[in-house]
Amino acid sequence: MIWVINKKWLFFILVFGFFSLSKSFAATFAKPLDLKAVLVLAEDYSPDLKVARQREIEAEKNIHIQQAYLYPTLDAGGVATTGFPGFNNQMQISGPGYNNDLGASGMMYASPYAQTPAGGLTSQLDVLDLKIPYRIRQARALYQAEKARTEIVRYQVDWRALKYYFSSVRDRGIHRLWAQINKTQIAPVYRKVVYFVNRGQHNMADELLIRDQVEEAELEAASYQALYGQAAQKLGVYIGVDPDKVSVLSPDRLNGDMLSVLTSTSVSAYITQAQFHSQSAHAFLLSRKAENYPRITAKAGAGSAAGSRLVGLQDYAAGVGVSVPIFEGFGITSRIEQARARAKEKDEAVSSLKLFVAVANKTYDERIAFDQAELRFLDHELKTDFDAYKVSLNRYVTYVGPLVDVREAIRDLERVETQIVVDKTDLWLALSSKIILNGGAVRQ
Repeated sequence: MIWVINKKWLFFILVFGFFSLSKSFAATFAKPLDLKAVLVLAEDYSPDLKVARQREIEAEKNIHIQQAYLYPTLDAGGVATTGFPGFNNQMQISGPGYNNDLGASGMMYASPYAQTPAGGLTSQLDVLDLKIPYRIRQARALYQAEKARTEIVRYQVDWRALKYYFSSVRDRGIHRLWAQINKTQIAPVYRKVVYFVNRGQHNMADELLIRDQVEEAELEAASYQALYGQAAQKLGVYIGVDPDKVSVLSPDRLNGDMLSVLTSTSVSAYITQAQFHSQSAHAFLLSRKAENYPRITAKAGAGSAAGSRLVGLQDYAAGVGVSVPIFEGFGITSRIEQARARAKEKDEAVSSLKLFVAVANKTYDERIAFDQAELRFLDHELKTDFDAYKVSLNRYVTYVGPLVDVREAIRDLERVETQIVVDKTDLWLALSSKIILNGGAVRQ
């Protein structure tokens, strides 16, 4: 009698502990994350996207650097020397101007005729340099290419988030599936088998076989619960959320409305980036060709000095220089050919990336068509398996059919329902992945 009471108390403790654990498990996981929330969190947290945005800023500033060559420079300077007259010319004083082609660095305050101390202002302007507009065009194309590169990084971040998300959805669905099958299909059969065996109406082997099936279902449910916990934690780590507080939707809540959170475009960022790199390479080729053309530079300065040797003191100076390339050892020609090869390379890269995206889309289409076809047949097969389960169970309890028919019907249900969950998650992963590959993003 004491043993019976202890067993009852033990059963009560186990039930209470399981109930408390279930409440704790439910409290741990907050509201399930939907697709939009996962993608927004992944993009906000991603270090790769933060790096890509800084590259955009860097490329944008390069445009401003190239545009600066369109404006005149203005430098201020001064010099003071003693001893040998004209030593101030050896000071090599010049401002941070872009060009010093006139050979007048520092202007009058670096002149060998000036007596120091001396100081003044110097200004320089490229009146004609045909390389500048092409380099500006190149910088703008590179900036757009970096923006496209950011979109590629966004696609990669979103794709990983989708993969982790639907993996969690799949494991959660299979866990719930095994628990539900055990509760609604296997457990009722087990109770009937035990009843018949205890009355001596069926062989004890039936009880052992169906008990094995119960334990198998419990094992699968526990295994997929562990897998779901790990998959959800991996998702939490990736999106920057406390891994112990991540929950996802169940497969039965996946529907077409889920994809409405994504925008749809027709051009992949892979292709866009390649096109802008091609534009940049052609602009660079034109800038190389412009090296064959004359260059005109103007320079002016104003200032004062303590005095002047040999010549009269003037407080200003101005000049215009013209440079015409005649021969540079075939350097210009080689640079042009090098730039032309680079431009052709970038043109071919556009075709290569178009092929890559086209093949990826066909791969997704293949996956989508396969899953949709399987789901249509599996839905029909599931109804047949339910009918088979009911008929075989009825035959068993009326002593007409064997238990093996019931067990086989249950296994068919397990197989079909598990495959439905797998196909559903694979289908939605393929559909959403195809959208983001072709430029889709989270709607703001």
